[in-house]
Amino acid sequence: MLPVGFRRDGAEGDLVRGAKLVLTLVTLTLALAACGTVHAGAAATNASAAATVAASASPSSAATSTSTVTTWRAFPANDFVHMQVAGSGRVLVIPVQVPPENNECLRDFRARLTSFTPAVAYLAITFAEPTSGPYADKCALGPIATVRVTLPAPLGKRQVIVNNLATFWSTSATALTLCGNGGAPCTPVPTSPPPASCTDVSYGWAMAATGPPEHADYNAVGCDGHWLVLDVGWPGGAAGCDGPSCGAESTVTHWFFRASAKGWIVIANSLTAGCSRIQQVAPQFPTVLCASLPAVGPYATAG
Repeated sequence: MLPVGFRRDGAEGDLVRGAKLVLTLVTLTLALAACGTVHAGAAATNASAAATVAASASPSSAATSTSTVTTWRAFPANDFVHMQVAGSGRVLVIPVQVPPENNECLRDFRARLTSFTPAVAYLAITFAEPTSGPYADKCALGPIATVRVTLPAPLGKRQVIVNNLATFWSTSATALTLCGNGGAPCTPVPTSPPPASCTDVSYGWAMAATGPPEHADYNAVGCDGHWLVLDVGWPGGAAGCDGPSCGAESTVTHWFFRASAKGWIVIANSLTAGCSRIQQVAPQFPTVLCASLPAVGPYATAG
C-alpha cells in the first residue's frame, strides 16, 4: 500500500521522475568537480617538482663554473740539446720542448737575451702552463718548438748560458753543443795536442798517443820538459782495480816521449828495468828519468 497522497501515475508520477533527474544532475556535477580537483593537484605537484630540480641544478652549475678557473705558472725551459748559429753569427736558433702550442696549454712562450759579455751570451727562455683547471693534467711536453734570439754582435767564441741551467759552446761555424749543466762556463778542451809540457793535460794527450785499451790510466814517472816517461796500464787483477796503481796484478808498460811543438811524440816502450831500451833508440835520453824504472809484465820478478 502506498503512503497517503502518492500515486503511481498522473501528476504525482511526473513529480517523482523530475526529482530523479535533478538528483542525477547534482551527482554528475559533483563528480566533474572532483575530477577537476585531482588534475589541478597533479599539475601543482609537477610544478613543485620542476622547481625543486631547477633549484638543485643551480648550485651544481655554479660549482662547475668555479672548477673551470685556470691558474697559470711560468717555468724556465730546461730541455736543451743543441742550437744553431745563423744570420752571420748574430742569430741563435734554439729547439725547445714545451707543452702543445695552444691556448689551453701554453702562454707567454718567450726567449730573450739578458746579458752579452765578451765571453758569454746569457739567455732566458720561459713559458707558462696551467697548474689548475681542466687542462692542468693534460698538457705534457709536446713537440719541439724553435725560437730565435738576435744578438747585438756575432757570437764568435762566446759560450751561451741558458736559464743559468745549461752551457753551450761552438763546435763549428754554425753549431753549438751542450758542454755542461748548472749554468757555469765550461773549460775548453783543446781540439789538437797542446805543446809538450809537464802538465796533466799534456800527459793525457801523450797517453792517448799510445793507443791505450779501454779504462787505461797513466802515471807520470819523469818529465823535464823535453823528455817524458809514462807508465800506462789498465786493470789486470781484481775487479775495481784502477790502472797502474793496481800494482803487480796490472798490465803496465813504460812509454817514452820526446817533446815537439805538436805535443809529445812516442819514441819507444819497454817492459824491462832501467834505461837500456830507451837509450838504444835515443842515447841522449836522461838517465835520471829512467834509471829507477822496474821491470814490469813478464819481466817483473816476484817480490
